[in-house]
Order: sequence, then C-alpha cells, then structure tokens
Amino acid sequence: MTESDDRMDGAKLEDVLVEIGARLAAGERVYSGAASWELPRAAFTPAAARAAVQAGACRLGGCPDPTRIGELASYIDHTLLGPDATVARIDTLCAEALQHRFASVCVNPTWVQRCAEILAGSEVLVCTVVGFPLGATLSDAKAYEARRAVDLGACEVDMVLDVGRMKSGHHAEVEGDVAAVADVCRSTG
Repeated sequence: MTESDDRMDGAKLEDVLVEIGARLAAGERVYSGAASWELPRAAFTPAAARAAVQAGACRLGGCPDPTRIGELASYIDHTLLGPDATVARIDTLCAEALQHRFASVCVNPTWVQRCAEILAGSEVLVCTVVGFPLGATLSDAKAYEARRAVDLGACEVDMVLDVGRMKSGHHAEVEGDVAAVADVCRSTG
C-alpha cells in the first residue's frame, strides 16, 4: 500500500486479516486510528446460539481456529456508509467483497438495489441500515425503510437503536421500536 493508494492487494489484505484475527483470538484490543475492537469474553454456548437465532440473528460469527484466519473475511461485513459514496466506490466495494468473499456489503438504502444486482448469484449478502446514523427516527419510518430495503434486495437489516429513549428508561418504547423492524424482517423472510 502506498500513500497515494489506499487500496490493498489480496496478499496484504490476507496478512492484515491474519494479524487482526490472531490478536482478537488472543483477547487483545485491535486499534485502527480512533477505533478499537475487542473480542467479547462471553461464553459462546449452544444455548446462547439458540437465543441469538430466536432473537432474529441470521448469522453467528466467530473464528474458533486462528490458524485458519484466511476464512475471516467470510465473517466480515464490507461496509461503505459514508454520505459521499459514489457509484464507482459502491461498484469497487462489491468487487472487493466478491474477490475476498466477505459475508456481506453493508450500504445505505439508496445503494441496496445496485448491490443486489451486482452480487446476484454470489454468496455475498446485501446488508443495509435503518434509522442510521442516530437511531432517533420514528418506529414506523424505520419499519417502512426496512420493508423498502428488503423489497430492493437487502438480505440483512441493521437497525440503529434510539439511544436517547433507552437512556431515558423508556424500555417499552425501545422494545416497540425494535419489534416494528423485526416484524417487517420476519414477515419478508
């Protein structure tokens, strides 16, 4: 990678994924600029997996064998949620997702149909966000956004929680917010 080129070749990406995977598997924090990630230390049991699926999870991820980190890309959502995403950048995102076999591309709803067309017939899913970026959107608007995204080809919908309501202790309203989107997703399969 050069200063003028922010793209990695396949070998460099593989090296980065192996390093990140090994650090996460060892329980270390992984830093990239201002962001950091840490592997949760919670036990992953069959009961926990069943509960996650019953709650609506369609994919559970993990990397039990750090020596096989090359498969790590299949657990990662290749994401482009910037407001300045262009057709060219979306097309590149999809090409990279196909090349490296990422689990999905995660894009704003406006790009779902294009990604679904590009990725049709592949194992790469199309994921989108609703209520993004603040979560302070009305529940019926989030539900509508989810329905439209699924109609356009999204296989996964990530919803941003209304943090203000949650922090205010309005748990029933937050539960209703989540349920509105979950009901749409369940009803559309």
